[in-house]
Amino acid sequence: MQQKTESKMDISVIVPLYNEEESIGELYDWIQRVMRENAFIYEVIFVNDGSTDGSPEILAKYSQNDARIEVLTQPHRNAAVARNAGLAAAKGEFVSFLDADDIYLPGCFESMLSTLESFPEADICECACVEFADGTPSGTVLGASRGNTRPDTPRRLGGNASATGRTHGGGLAELHDPRRFDIFSRWRGWTGYRFYRKSLLDAHGLRFPSLPVAEDMPFAFAAL
Repeated sequence: MQQKTESKMDISVIVPLYNEEESIGELYDWIQRVMRENAFIYEVIFVNDGSTDGSPEILAKYSQNDARIEVLTQPHRNAAVARNAGLAAAKGEFVSFLDADDIYLPGCFESMLSTLESFPEADICECACVEFADGTPSGTVLGASRGNTRPDTPRRLGGNASATGRTHGGGLAELHDPRRFDIFSRWRGWTGYRFYRKSLLDAHGLRFPSLPVAEDMPFAFAAL
């Protein structure tokens, strides 16, 4: 088992899930690769939202084998309540919210953290993403750098990172030109392809409203 460390936590990845035994394996494998290949320190908080399939047993195995994996369990509510529980437990400087079927492209995780280091005044960083339907890329590229992401990308999340923060008046800052961004025409309500500075969320008491669907939209826009 990996030993716990007292070093500063770079990022907390929060994953709410309900009956996702068939999806979490690929996400966990990706997490393991990133842990091996990078020097930054992070944790993954899986929040079991009352699953009735084999998800709890799978998560228990993961947490037993790696101290950077934390598993929280709650009665079945919704993804919003689960994300809030994970956020309350998070120790990272930044937080990322993923669903069990989200996967980052190779290098994207590192690129986003590097972008935040390049813009220390920024509170939010996002990347582009590609939607999937039944395991097949839809060809629809969404997010910050849609023109730089191939539509046949074989994963849902990826692309070039951009950052947003107080210096740019809350607007999104493209790496090549911080001034060139129309935030309200391109900012979307999903949270899965963004990193948030946790101190921003805590300072303003930002949490997900307990809604059965679309709970990420009011959260994402409130963070601006």
